Amino acid sequence: MIEKIFSCTGCGEPITVYPPDDMHLSATRNKKDLMKGDVIEIPYKCKKCKLINIIYWGFHKLPSGVII
Repeated sequence: MIEKIFSCTGCGEPITVYPPDDMHLSATRNKKDLMKGDVIEIPYKCKKCKLINIIYWGFHKLPSGVII
């Protein structure tokens, strides 16, 4: 499984996160970075300071002008 590492917004401690399934592989703190409609929000608790960090999983938007 693919792991990603984010820093805790409270203390900077690394937080290792894993996708919720095989389809939602893009992770971000900003929900607007992902395509609307199929975003999964997961709270992760920092082991060091106990702050809840929200990570959004989904599909990244394609830049405008990209043809696929």
